[in-house]
Amino acid sequence: MHTVMKVVVLLSIALMMALGVQAEEYRHHSLVKVMPGSEARLQEFYKIASRLDVVPGETREEPYVVALPEDLVLLSRFGFPYIVLHENIELFYASRMNLPLETDSLGGYHTYHDIMMYMDSLETIDTHNIIAPRWSIGQSIEGRDIWVTKISDNPTADEDEPEVFYNAMVHAREPAGMEAVLYMMRYLVTNYGTNPTVTNLVNTRELYFLPCANPDGYEYNRQTNPNGGGMWRKNRRDGIGIDLNRNFDAAWGLDNDGSTSYATSGNYTYRGPSAFSEIETQVYRDFVNSRQFACGIDYHCYSNVILYPWGTVYYDGDGLCEDNAAYEMITDSMQYFIQQVNGVIYQTGTVWQRLGYNVNGGSFDWEYGEQIRHWKMMSVTTEVGSAADGFWPPQNRIYPLITENLPANLFMARIADQFQPPTYAASRIGHCQSEWNGDADGVTEPGEGLELLVTLKNLGRWTLSNLHGQLTTADPYAIVVDGEADWTILNPIATGENTAEFQVSVLGTCPPEHQIPVSLRLTATGGFDTTLTFNVTVGRSMFDDNVEGGTNGWTTGGLGNLWHISTARSQSPTHSWFCGTDGGTYSASMGCWLQSPTFIVGPGEQLEYDQWYDIESGYDVGYLEVNRGFGWIQLGLPTTGSSGSWQHVTHDLGATCAGTAVQVRFRFVTDGADNREGWYVDNIQVGPA
Repeated sequence: MHTVMKVVVLLSIALMMALGVQAEEYRHHSLVKVMPGSEARLQEFYKIASRLDVVPGETREEPYVVALPEDLVLLSRFGFPYIVLHENIELFYASRMNLPLETDSLGGYHTYHDIMMYMDSLETIDTHNIIAPRWSIGQSIEGRDIWVTKISDNPTADEDEPEVFYNAMVHAREPAGMEAVLYMMRYLVTNYGTNPTVTNLVNTRELYFLPCANPDGYEYNRQTNPNGGGMWRKNRRDGIGIDLNRNFDAAWGLDNDGSTSYATSGNYTYRGPSAFSEIETQVYRDFVNSRQFACGIDYHCYSNVILYPWGTVYYDGDGLCEDNAAYEMITDSMQYFIQQVNGVIYQTGTVWQRLGYNVNGGSFDWEYGEQIRHWKMMSVTTEVGSAADGFWPPQNRIYPLITENLPANLFMARIADQFQPPTYAASRIGHCQSEWNGDADGVTEPGEGLELLVTLKNLGRWTLSNLHGQLTTADPYAIVVDGEADWTILNPIATGENTAEFQVSVLGTCPPEHQIPVSLRLTATGGFDTTLTFNVTVGRSMFDDNVEGGTNGWTTGGLGNLWHISTARSQSPTHSWFCGTDGGTYSASMGCWLQSPTFIVGPGEQLEYDQWYDIESGYDVGYLEVNRGFGWIQLGLPTTGSSGSWQHVTHDLGATCAGTAVQVRFRFVTDGADNREGWYVDNIQVGPA
């Protein structure tokens, strides 16, 4: 080993001991180049990629893997040739920093503490008062603050200006993105008042900056590799960590191709037990939902690409979002501006187009795709640096990387007015109905009535005042008795219910279970006029299916779908739903579902079923999910491993008011290997507890 490298290792171990960090907690990694040899073998490699820390290589055809010893065993097991580029990638990164071996240098990158001081220093040199004092939007799982600041001509005021969000370090080993965000902040502060472009942007925009979204993971890298090069990527949940960029509620857990369900420290794309399970992503979510961001850049490293939704080809039909053409224009322009600085060409496209693999549960998919709790946000991900730069570019590469991305940052701010929310907009977040003029059993039945509260959210830039609603229906079984109601003033982002309930009478000839379509016309001061449509419900569903009478309203679908009615196993009497192959095993790389008809339920009602399963533990997973009208939410813990016998399962469906329309689904995702028998479901019941 090179003498300098030996010194770095010894100093690292000494510092870890001083900080109380046990050396054996951190294992160093090799960087290997995988050589599948053909396109078919490359696709086979990506089927097991969720078990590996796959990173971009010099070419798409030969990806790299950040590997622990067991990863090399896995590659050999599946017959993928590889060569070791660096036996110890952390040591390699640290050795090229060309810095004195100081315990807090972190290879020339700002530490978590340095980031706070840097933000404060900008406030000190800000002679025009355009940067707000940093504030915490929440804390990490280990109690570290997640800091944000804002730059605008009136930074502490909330003005009617396009908002842009720049963030970095969702992944803890990618500090070059953080440096690009900090440099953008400094450039604006030091050039305001002298540079006309900067001055105009600051005067007409509200620019928000979150330099480090994963402070615990970043601090862990400092503790274990104080001279830079730490390869920890996730947060620090239970020492295992969860990949925060697989924990957002956007195609979360769609399959085990775009993330993994296996909870070990070595599984770098472990998505967590549920979407937004992590406090860091919750803090991020709540902050974005509280703003009116028009667009933004999520900074990552590396591969010299600019990415946009969707992260997985298996989402939304063909894997292209409805704004694909707009995204092409945005990212092509960013590419042009970056190229003018150092001549580097950043490729553009979706993750699956440019990186060759899929991502589900990513931040920019959620930022763009969540269009109920915040306005549509035209977000992109910039992956800073080349494969030669890696996750920790040498110190002399930091400045070229951050300066080449500055014009693209400025461009994103410049076009924000084209994508900002409208002046007026409202969305129905939910509604709650109660029995009216009935037998007081809590359920609206034929011949009775219902009262309705509707929760609205102001998704426009301007306040909704004198907000009035008029409810109507064309349903032959319903009569709107009182269809006029008002809301209190709704400020931007605020939510509220109507101050008086709508009342609907249901005819005695109405079917016992029925959905009534209603239209709600909303008007407000300033010319706001829109109509929302949704359903209210009559009755409750009493569902008892022993799978002996056919599909009974259930539907199946998804990638590699194997759900079918089988006689291979059953709890009673002879049939059950089964995801697998009768007499064989299920398939690799599935992401398929069994979905119920719509049930009408009330508070406390539950789902019961029996299940038997033999599933590869950790890597292949079954999920039970419920949709109460606003997306699928996981119920209980995932199903994985082997049951050994039939199990009876009960779950509260989480309805908060009578007449809630819900669907449930059993979703089965598998990775690329070790397939077992499968998952059986029988005796499915929905009703009161």
